[in-house]
Amino acid sequence: ILAYLEQNTLPNVWFSRFSTGGSGADITLSGETESVEILSRQISVFEESQYLTKITVLGSTLGDNNKINFNLVLSLDPKIFAFMQKPAPTQ
Repeated sequence: ILAYLEQNTLPNVWFSRFSTGGSGADITLSGETESVEILSRQISVFEESQYLTKITVLGSTLGDNNKINFNLVLSLDPKIFAFMQKPAPTQ
């Protein structure tokens, strides 16, 4: 799950908290980004994923330094546990 998040998180999005539900099918992410537009793009990236079945936005607020603080719940498809991170490009 962490490899998936690392590979599918936009550069201007930071997650500060990660927790799982009792069943393990949902994860809750708390984080921060620079604007509502970036948060919307991040949600779009997650919506296009074959590894997530549902994305719920619990809320967003304007925080310190005009950053957007948010909470999301991602419902996981079981195939996420077979996710393989793409190798880093060699230079």
